[in-house]
Amino acid sequence: MRSRRESGGPHAVKVRFDRELLEAAYLAAGPSDDPDRDDLYEIRNDRERDEAFGAHHARWFRKAGFEAALLGAFAEWPRIGASCEEAVLRRVRNPADEFAELFRDPEGLARVGVGLRASRLTDGSFLPFLRHEFCHLDDMFDPAFGYPSEIPRDASPSGQIRRERYRLLWDLRVDARLSRRFPECPNFARALEQHRRDFDRAFSFMEASEREALYLQASGDPPPTHARLWEVAGDPRHLRERAFGEAPGAACPLCGFSTFHWAALDLREAVAPAVQSEFPNWRPEHGCCARCAEVYEAMRTAAIPATVLLPARG
Repeated sequence: MRSRRESGGPHAVKVRFDRELLEAAYLAAGPSDDPDRDDLYEIRNDRERDEAFGAHHARWFRKAGFEAALLGAFAEWPRIGASCEEAVLRRVRNPADEFAELFRDPEGLARVGVGLRASRLTDGSFLPFLRHEFCHLDDMFDPAFGYPSEIPRDASPSGQIRRERYRLLWDLRVDARLSRRFPECPNFARALEQHRRDFDRAFSFMEASEREALYLQASGDPPPTHARLWEVAGDPRHLRERAFGEAPGAACPLCGFSTFHWAALDLREAVAPAVQSEFPNWRPEHGCCARCAEVYEAMRTAAIPATVLLPARG
């Protein structure tokens, strides 16, 4: 099922709805008694019967108002419509599989893919979900945000921690904007409460006043750029030049994990050259967990980067 929505200018984005999504929505919310649909089972040709069912579900989908509601969700983000050639909405079955992603073909044409559970259409939760996802996509098209064509890949534990922090900071930026734009929707205020808890854990090694200032910056208006979020996610320690302290349960500044076993100062000084080859801003007085110190001590003369041996999250 294809639709075309004007995006406020000469360009129009084609929106295509997957047949499985239409059928799942019909089965979840359609009429319990539908003689017209029952008659379609009499069609003997398999292909013709499938096409007839698809057309029937599409007519119902449009009449039920779902097509207009989904096109309206796109209309809230004209930059997406002006920048994309096509958008495809398809059905997924599990919450973990839901997504909205940007794809570019070899010619550079942008397309949006959306995976949506049919239950979101019947319970109305599709709109907050799409607003959150589309706000991310809108950022990617916004020159002021400065989203790069490619983000460097780093499979090391420190690289994974950086991506997790970046994802949190970007979600915080997005939901803060949405809470200001759509104050009548409680979903974004609830999301901000969860982001705040996650933020305090992720940046627990910072003093409360510094952490508060960083939170206000990430959630503020004007919102921070991609470069700023990536910088903070990669090495927030460079924001200050002082010892981190070795509070029980605080996060190790190297691996990011909470620890109750901090390395002794003499060991930190011994491994400092090896650590600084990968964390240039680190100093022995910043502290590190005993596990990181042991790994760097063992790897001082090895060719394999020590971060390869650091523990992986989860």
